[in-house]
Amino acid sequence: MLIILDAQKAIDIDKDYIKAYYRRASANLILGKYDEAIEDLEFIQSKFPNEESLKDKIVKAKAERKRKKFLEIIASDRPDGA
Repeated sequence: MLIILDAQKAIDIDKDYIKAYYRRASANLILGKYDEAIEDLEFIQSKFPNEESLKDKIVKAKAERKRKKFLEIIASDRPDGA
């Protein structure tokens, strides 16, 4: 996804460019790459520890990651492979 590449380039240039981390996290959430998104969100949280909306986004991302893993486990346990 182009947004992730652009965000990565911006981060490579400026490691403290928070907007790039947020954009990359948002794109990864859309793609279902929860581990990557959570890593970026937690980095942002380290810079802005009192930002409530960010805390909520991290909680939701972790819940979605857990849900995705649960569904993968269920799907792998089905005898028909469906």
